[in-house]
Amino acid sequence: MNLEALPNELLLLVFSYLDGCDLLQGFYNLNSHFNQLLYQQFRNYQFKFDSISKAQFDWICQQHLPNIIDRTIYLALNEWAGSPGLIQLFFSYFPSINHFIRLEYLKISLINSSQILIIITHALPYLSRLIYLNLSANPSCPQDKIDRKLLLNNVWNLPRLRSCHLNCRNLDDSYTFSMTTQSVSIRYLDLSGFQLEYDDINTLLNHTPNLKHMNVHIFVSRRTDNYTPSVVSSNKLSSLKISICLREDYSLLFLLLKTLPNLRQLRIRIDSIQLNGYQLEQFIRNYLPNLKKFTFIIDKFLYDLAPDFQTTIEQLFASFQTPFWIDEHQWYVRCVKYDTYLYLYTLPSNMGNNRSELPDLWYSTKPNDRLEDFHTNISQIDCNKLFKRSLSSSLRLSQIENLSTRLPLHEQFWSIIPNLDKLSSLGLILDATASASYMQTLFDCAPHVRSLSIQSLNMPIFTCTQSSIYILSFKNYRFCAEDCLKLAQSSLGQQCQRLLIELEHQQDILILIENMPNLRTLKVKFDESQDKNETLQWLQHRLSKTIYVSLVSNLMNKMATIQIWIR
Repeated sequence: MNLEALPNELLLLVFSYLDGCDLLQGFYNLNSHFNQLLYQQFRNYQFKFDSISKAQFDWICQQHLPNIIDRTIYLALNEWAGSPGLIQLFFSYFPSINHFIRLEYLKISLINSSQILIIITHALPYLSRLIYLNLSANPSCPQDKIDRKLLLNNVWNLPRLRSCHLNCRNLDDSYTFSMTTQSVSIRYLDLSGFQLEYDDINTLLNHTPNLKHMNVHIFVSRRTDNYTPSVVSSNKLSSLKISICLREDYSLLFLLLKTLPNLRQLRIRIDSIQLNGYQLEQFIRNYLPNLKKFTFIIDKFLYDLAPDFQTTIEQLFASFQTPFWIDEHQWYVRCVKYDTYLYLYTLPSNMGNNRSELPDLWYSTKPNDRLEDFHTNISQIDCNKLFKRSLSSSLRLSQIENLSTRLPLHEQFWSIIPNLDKLSSLGLILDATASASYMQTLFDCAPHVRSLSIQSLNMPIFTCTQSSIYILSFKNYRFCAEDCLKLAQSSLGQQCQRLLIELEHQQDILILIENMPNLRTLKVKFDESQDKNETLQWLQHRLSKTIYVSLVSNLMNKMATIQIWIR
């Protein structure tokens, strides 16, 4: 069939199912007919900027987007590892997003700049068609200059907004949550990135009367001496997710839940073992008659283990073994302890499968839920922890996707981990006795590994080959110019697309960029003793104008990273 022979109505319908980047890449300049459809008739562009090349991103933002800005309904900016600086670069092309007047969906993830948050805040009044809004700030992003009250009021003023997700971590915990605007349109609200108080929930419910789904995080309570839940007569909330941090008294939680009798779904996550199954059972029976789905999670660091801690854990677990939990609702519970960390959670969940180690204690109320199956489903493991303990000869970990280990391998390695067919990420610590042949043997058994991280480089790895690896990360070792050239000319270096590295001299960055033909992104870490801004200016002067260079500072560890988006 000749696609061009289809009626324009069908072609426009086909276009509506395509991402804007693919649409323009595939149809622009094929002929004047398609250009006329793209530029004059099609009015529903959707752009998902995440795994995109630097050249394609520039082409879209410079040549096309300015001409169709008022016909873009969907915009997602995701600054992932393959496109560092994407959000900053986008806002350099579009210093204001006020002109995206038909935008219905806006998602911006991992914002690193407070200035960008300010720009977005002031642009919201112009985006009156927004139905979905999702803003997520990087935890290291400084937010002291953000007018949070203005941000919230501008969001609540959006007349068509139905779904709102705001994840702005690292907020000043002295901030008082407040707003003056009511939204009758918001149905779904996720503020899990804010550190709220119980009385903030009153504010939210009073200013969002038609809210049906809410996800919030309660931090250390400072203003709850006179807390009284607000009884909102028009409360339509049917689904609540609530996480509570650094609290031992849950009477305020129960006070809040008593005002929400229409809840059909409830998820509670706490970091304390003071709330048990008996208390929850009694409360649910008395006050939540409509509850159909219940998820409960204890995520607790056992920093002060008493001599009878195992008895305490067993008693906590026993409180979830009554007929209410097992027979009436089939809300089964699993309890898993790792050294000084405890998880207790309702099933189904994989909460305990991401600890990179084996549990010390394991209990489950679900029939046929076996520890052997739990082991089978473990997807990541740290062998440096694994082999410090006594292991059963029957233990098998056959689904490993993320592996950290030392070379040479432990003598029990292959009996415990019989295959690496699913391995995608490999982290290695190289001992003095390790050799390139050890690494090559491991590579040969892992046909799908794509990410390689190496600590303490003390051996020539540059002769090793594995065609599936395209992400390289080096830690605790500074490369000199000779090392950089060897890496760039090696098989691993030639196919590498993303590289994280520490260098002795800033000029060695040029060696890597000039000699690694497939390198898309380069991240170079610096400690606080080095002048990052001077390096940034030097790179901007020396590198091609098509290469984007940005600086990201980590407020937590005082490290900085130069990010280079090459192609």
